[in-house]
Amino acid sequence: MQMSLHNDVFFAAIKVALEVVLDKPLKNVSWYENDTHNLRLTCKTVKEDVDKMRLPIKVSVSLTASDRIERRLFEKVGIALNKNCKLSNLRTITKLQFKSCGIKTGILLTKFLALLENCPNVKTIDLEHNIIGAEGINRLADMLLQCPELKKLNLSCNWIGDNGAIRLAGVLRQCTTLTELNLGVNNIKTEGASWLAGVLPQCTALTKLDLYYNQLGNNGIVFFEEMLLKCTRLTHLNLGNNQLGDTGTTWLAKMLPQCHNLALTNLNLDANDIGYYGTVSLANMLPKCTALTELDLGNNLLGNNGTTILAEAIAQCNNLALTVLNLQNNRIGYDGIVSLVNMIPKCTTLTVLDLNYNPINDETSDLLGVVLIEYPNLQCFRREL
Repeated sequence: MQMSLHNDVFFAAIKVALEVVLDKPLKNVSWYENDTHNLRLTCKTVKEDVDKMRLPIKVSVSLTASDRIERRLFEKVGIALNKNCKLSNLRTITKLQFKSCGIKTGILLTKFLALLENCPNVKTIDLEHNIIGAEGINRLADMLLQCPELKKLNLSCNWIGDNGAIRLAGVLRQCTTLTELNLGVNNIKTEGASWLAGVLPQCTALTKLDLYYNQLGNNGIVFFEEMLLKCTRLTHLNLGNNQLGDTGTTWLAKMLPQCHNLALTNLNLDANDIGYYGTVSLANMLPKCTALTELDLGNNLLGNNGTTILAEAIAQCNNLALTVLNLQNNRIGYDGIVSLVNMIPKCTTLTVLDLNYNPINDETSDLLGVVLIEYPNLQCFRREL
């Protein structure tokens, strides 16, 4: 069973509230949204229950959807919790999804934590784009220890900072079932990175790690050495927009080939000020990371020289099955395009090539057009600056 803001979770909350009023579990539940955008819940019980409760077959509750619907949601859950309702039905819930609900550190967070406490079998917690901050993480952390089956945790866009990252690190060491962790856009810097990196090696089931848009820098990235060596199931790594520069990128490019049991398939290094020297390091890495299928180097500083080095390396990697290559906004001109045109026939697995926002003129566009005719399965994006 899944809980999400504008459907399942809202109606599950109303169902709980109705059970409080009726003092009896409702056996079957269905809901829908009508043409006037009124969210309607219909609870159907078997005939014996209806006769015994002297209620009609259907009990309906209608509330109008709005941008602040989450407040009504929490109010409904609160009714049940405050009356010590039996919430056995919530034990079947495996996903709590509350994106962009305005949850901060006040009443909404309190009610969410109360709800979480009654969902011991939850496997996914998604609080993306709220503002819980370090204080909220401090309260949430202890509750995570009561989720022994937690697999996916999304706390992106919550501005938890280093203090929040440090507090979270204290409990992540015990979240050994965790497979996906998203801490993107949280203003995590070197200190927070060091604490997270210190505990993640114990999350050996981890397959996806998203640290996009933080401030790890070239000093913070080096703390993840042990994690890369021990989290051998890791397939997706997003380090985009982390101020790695050539120095941090070079360290990572040298580190990944040393992780012999790591089969990384998706690597995102978008917006990291990667120039020629960082690109050279990545080019040298590719022959040793043959599991890689998606590489995102968009919004960097490759230029023609870096692009040429990268394209030649990809063309020479016979065992590399790259399907997606993002090079948008990298100051790639005629010479860089020529190198990519020469690469395409030798990289037959490639299905997406993103060249948006590069200074591609009519001549280079025609050059690409000719080769693309021969490879109809390859999508090439070329939006102009």
